[in-house]
Amino acid sequence: MAQAQGGGMAAVVGVDEARLRELLDEGGFTGLTVANDNAPQQKVVSGATATVDALVAYLDARDVRCVRLNVSGAFHSPLMRQAQRDFAHFADGFTLGDPATPVIANATARPYVPGRTAHTLVDQIVRPVRWTESVHHLLDEGVTDFVELGGRVLGRLIDQIRSAPRPVARPDAPAAPADTPAAHCPTHRPPRSAAPCSAGAWACATPTPWAVCTGASPRPRWSSGSAGSACSVSWEPAVCRSRRSSRG
Repeated sequence: MAQAQGGGMAAVVGVDEARLRELLDEGGFTGLTVANDNAPQQKVVSGATATVDALVAYLDARDVRCVRLNVSGAFHSPLMRQAQRDFAHFADGFTLGDPATPVIANATARPYVPGRTAHTLVDQIVRPVRWTESVHHLLDEGVTDFVELGGRVLGRLIDQIRSAPRPVARPDAPAAPADTPAAHCPTHRPPRSAAPCSAGAWACATPTPWAVCTGASPRPRWSSGSAGSACSVSWEPAVCRSRRSSRG
């Protein structure tokens, strides 16, 4: 990922996705991708460097806040195809198991499907981060408490998502991917007797531990251990966040 070049990203704040897409169409920025749905009023656009720079100027002239991000590539866009191929080749050298704790994939806003861990990790490199939908899914599953370790950015985004009315689904909105069938989308929870656990990059507790993967640089690592009633789990530690339930 660090070798990605020839692309850029910009955060657009203060407009919803429908208005942002209107602005992209009006300005002829059809080659750009809405790469991150961070919150109802915050999106990230990804694409060729010159086009992203032109978009920043275009939106600034229309009093729309747009901030160029200090990144080396057009992450979560079709321009990452070569990186995706390289990572797929790298991932072929590993046998990745299924997450022991349900993990929400950033590309699907649903839990990882058993047997599809490597496929999902490879696929997310060129697909948008569906953070708002991921949070909505967790809220629909009864999650009430979110814990962010190492910052406050995601917590603020979650507050914005919770307080905003949910938009009506667009007629052209993409359906759930084929690798996340309905059988895996509703609730897939561990038994209430499962031991509480805490993880290096995120924390969780029964009866419903969830983790949300949000980063652009997948590092497939998996380890677990136990001592008494405690356990530890590491899953893409640089890019994961989760919630901790306070219910007994």
